[in-house]
Amino acid sequence: EPETEICASMLDALNECMQ
Repeated sequence: EPETEICASMLDALNECMQ
């Protein structure tokens, strides 16, 4: 479960960076 949360958090950060 924690791994998924970390992955989602990283994806969110990357998404903001791309925008």
